[in-house]
Amino acid sequence: MSWEVPSMPSKRLSFNATLFRKNLTRFWPLWGGVTLLGSLLPLTLLMTLLNPYFLGDVTKTDMIRVFYTVAAGVLPVLTLLYAVLVGMAVWSWLYAARSVGFMHTLPLNRESIFLTCAASGFAMLLIPYAIVGLLTCLVLACFGLLPLLAAVQTAAAVIGYTVFYFGTATFAAMVTSNLLALPVFYFIGHFFAVIFQTLLGWFASSLIFGYSFSGDLSLTFLSPTVAFYRYMEINTTHLEDGTWETTFHGMWIIWAYALVGIVLLALAYWLYRLRHSESAGEVVAYRALKPIFRYGVALCSALTLGMVLYELLWDNTFSTGLYSDVVPMTAFMIFAGVIGYYAASMLLAKSHKVFKGSGRGVAIVAALVVVLCAGVYFDVPGLGRRVPDAADVRGAYVQIDGRALSLEAGDSRIEEVIALQRCLLDSEDQVRAFSRQGHWSYGPIDATTTVYYLDIYYYLRDGGTLCRSYHIPLYLDRWQGAPDSYEGRIDRLMNSPQAALERVTGPENGTLTHLSVWTDNGGTDTDGPVKETIYAALLEDAQAGRIPGLRPFQSQFESMMTNRPVGHMELEFRYTYTHERTGEELTDYLSKDVTINTSMTSTLQALLDTGILSPAEAKELPTGVLNGLTIPEEAPDVEWYPNEGIPLPK
Repeated sequence: MSWEVPSMPSKRLSFNATLFRKNLTRFWPLWGGVTLLGSLLPLTLLMTLLNPYFLGDVTKTDMIRVFYTVAAGVLPVLTLLYAVLVGMAVWSWLYAARSVGFMHTLPLNRESIFLTCAASGFAMLLIPYAIVGLLTCLVLACFGLLPLLAAVQTAAAVIGYTVFYFGTATFAAMVTSNLLALPVFYFIGHFFAVIFQTLLGWFASSLIFGYSFSGDLSLTFLSPTVAFYRYMEINTTHLEDGTWETTFHGMWIIWAYALVGIVLLALAYWLYRLRHSESAGEVVAYRALKPIFRYGVALCSALTLGMVLYELLWDNTFSTGLYSDVVPMTAFMIFAGVIGYYAASMLLAKSHKVFKGSGRGVAIVAALVVVLCAGVYFDVPGLGRRVPDAADVRGAYVQIDGRALSLEAGDSRIEEVIALQRCLLDSEDQVRAFSRQGHWSYGPIDATTTVYYLDIYYYLRDGGTLCRSYHIPLYLDRWQGAPDSYEGRIDRLMNSPQAALERVTGPENGTLTHLSVWTDNGGTDTDGPVKETIYAALLEDAQAGRIPGLRPFQSQFESMMTNRPVGHMELEFRYTYTHERTGEELTDYLSKDVTINTSMTSTLQALLDTGILSPAEAKELPTGVLNGLTIPEEAPDVEWYPNEGIPLPK
């Protein structure tokens, strides 16, 4: 009698249907519940279209915009949240020693396990989208409202988002061996670049002269969810035949990140093959990544908790200037960094006994903080000293004391703005010394000195923005007699006749579409000849220099007599422009608010002649202004729009 030894089951199968079905049935409440909630969308749409009240009001163009809004505005956040839940579900077995041991005793190699779990994750993500999408398309098709191209583009976006977000969720799942740490790593990975750059920007703003973190995040591409909302656009264009065309731009970025998701899936598979089963339950699954986690937490703690402690315990009591004191700041950041270091060590060791033998780590944290603070204080990257070339600037914006100046590419005054910034940099020591005297407030200090905030924005040709903000003293003697000082340069820029005219005009190809006037008695919209009369008078005042400019040393009495506010105007201009990335001709609107002052005699006369400014209001003006006006005996009729007794515009 012969005995045959039974052969062991093969472990070479790359996909296991049984495990795939098991995952789907085990976690059906997750994807089933999402599908049920999502199905409310086509149901609501069906009820809306069946309602006679909306019959004929919904068009295919409306549906195109809805599809694109879902693709660009809803799907990124929705998939971000749903993908991490799916990732926690399909990889949950990795985080308990018993389940890991069970999975690895199955007649499947690691390749089969990984591919099957990944496939089941993709299925759970796509099933709700597929069912909801098909139901929506079916409803729209029944009413002849299905925009096929928009539906296909939205479906492609769904696939791209799914690949990317599930790829990042899987990668986060492989880095950690703790179920609760997975979503933390996942969300930190998605937003770390933007958060860290923001923290560094605020920190640099507190030490570097003139540097202002404007929120222009050059590392946005490392925070994909933010990048989706930054680079994807929905444009609606009014065509010559009277219809509207809606286009979606940004599909390229979805598929670019989908490729990143595929790469992360490959890296996750590589990490899984290196993963030790006994690492289950640890916050960080790989020894080589633990120092990165430990010092990363320490640095983030220094930049957050350290800055908070400095503001609470030092800045409000002992600070000697507008900018932070670097030595106390460094001390507080070292203290906070050490706290973060020990907190990370306790998480890794799963014990509070981490202080013995930690001197080297504490010294490294202190050294990192000192290098960071010294590098920023001495401006090693040259952030504060950066001055763009005029050829690299496509636009500039200067604002001081509520007065703004916008400059387009090719304007010779851009060179003047650059020269102003260089002059401010040359005066850094003087301005810092002034702030250390305790002059932090805004406004006059005495008859010869006042303090203003000056903001300069450069819009660069490469798409970036360079922002500088200065808290500077202005001196009367230099304002009047030093044209090469920064005071003299500010005076020339902000008080030129051209600047006054630009405060009341729109873009070169702009058309004035709306003008409303507000006085103490209320407001009204103007139209036709009335609008043209008032705007012509406003331009006359601007050309004659009667619109008040920047007068930092004018006394309060002089200001009340010559520049007393009477009301304000709201101007709206319509203009066209070419989209930088798509080349489309688009229409936009620019609004401007103009204060009506007693010096603007032409405007005041036009308001009197049209009845918007009443004789009674005019008689309250200073005598010198009143003598220059012709007051009608009876005010013309003007259409007001009362609301509880208060005149309001239409």
